[in-house]
Amino acid sequence: MSSRKRYAITGLHGVGKTSLCYAVAGRLRRLGLNAAVARESARESHYLLMRTIIPQMELEILGLQLVEEARAELQADVVLCDRSVVDTVAYYLARFRETELWDQEVYEAIEGFARCYVSSYASIYLLEGAKFDIADSFRDAD
Repeated sequence: MSSRKRYAITGLHGVGKTSLCYAVAGRLRRLGLNAAVARESARESHYLLMRTIIPQMELEILGLQLVEEARAELQADVVLCDRSVVDTVAYYLARFRETELWDQEVYEAIEGFARCYVSSYASIYLLEGAKFDIADSFRDAD
């Protein structure tokens, strides 16, 4: 059984997830632990970069998230994930439910996968704070 641990930080844009992940990883390294951050994968989405908000975007983000987490796990015993697969489910619901773009089969596939995968996290933490419009895919600083 692996001694590696993966923790996810989730929450709305701008609440400090990225800052917290890097601060905790830095603190763990100073304590002698091998820690890494799995960066938020949405920033790498071709769909978001082109401002094309369609259901396939969430599938791309999910795939990118899994790759980012796997790469971080190859480097460290403790991984702090800036978001989790649960976010993909939440964003799919928020962006597409009750729209003409809704696809029940895609939603069920994403949600079913997330239910299985979520147990691979040691913990998922919800960071609460300021609330921002979900339609704003990038912060101004991005």
